[in-house]
Amino acid sequence: MGIMSWLAQVGGWLEQSGIGEAVRMTPFLYPILESLHILGIALLVGPAMAVDLRLLGIGRSILPVTIVSRYLLPLSHAGFGLVAATGAAMFTGIALSVTMSPAAP
Repeated sequence: MGIMSWLAQVGGWLEQSGIGEAVRMTPFLYPILESLHILGIALLVGPAMAVDLRLLGIGRSILPVTIVSRYLLPLSHAGFGLVAATGAAMFTGIALSVTMSPAAP
């Protein structure tokens, strides 16, 4: 069994799953997932960038690194979780076309 036939089987199985069917058949679910995905990316990158800037010394006299990290890094973790969940859900809706694309391995 070659990699392409295996990818086709997995892609077909994902699309026929309950989540895949719901993403494809529910009106406006895919655009809602996309919007949440972009929000998750902003939530992942924004706080991480603020922590990085603080580590570079910006705002040294205002807040210590430990305080900045304690409050902002959990937001980045939540953003990562949102990105992973919405990305996986969006993938299940179009898995077969993605796995059969010439860009797939």
